[in-house]
Amino acid sequence: MTGLTETPPADPVLDDALISEEALWRIRLRLWSRSFNKNWEIFSRNRLGVVGVVLVAFFGFLAILHPILMATVWSDQVDIYDPVRGNDTVILEKTVVPDGEVTDPINEISFTEAMIFGNFFPEEGDVVLVGQAPAPPNSKHLLGTDPFGRDIMSQLMKTDLCSSRIATSRSFEAGLAMASIPSPSERLERALEKWSARGPSQHRRAATV
Repeated sequence: MTGLTETPPADPVLDDALISEEALWRIRLRLWSRSFNKNWEIFSRNRLGVVGVVLVAFFGFLAILHPILMATVWSDQVDIYDPVRGNDTVILEKTVVPDGEVTDPINEISFTEAMIFGNFFPEEGDVVLVGQAPAPPNSKHLLGTDPFGRDIMSQLMKTDLCSSRIATSRSFEAGLAMASIPSPSERLERALEKWSARGPSQHRRAATV
């Protein structure tokens, strides 16, 4: 009939090649999965190794989280949470009292400490502005601030940004390789299985040869 196109017959050789390739892919994936599960079972018995994996994953998480926080949650407070230029020093007003007579460290400061903070000729009763740095952990700075008023948590995440990416990738590659490569015990087990499957007659024949 006119207007109808006949589909060409399928190539049996090509179909067999595709089937064999797919089967080979599945076999390799199954063998890799079996080897990985077996090696991971052995590795998970070492508690120290599991703790190391958790720590590597934690620092890797921090390395990924820092740029996300800087672009979203901390985007309006870059001058505070920037690990290099950030500053969030709390300014406190303290009254100058003679040395050795400080009873309230939050609201009072001695002559010597006032001179350290820039008031070179203090007098009793003067009010000195003192920056509270480093600051203890609080709701705004979970790990507190350093002596320059910079957020310690942001510094930690930024410091680990490059090193954690490299260390995490290398550790993941090493762990994946160790889990994927069959262990010597597994190879020995396979060799013993092949040896036992040959039977005693084949063993004697191999010995005579």
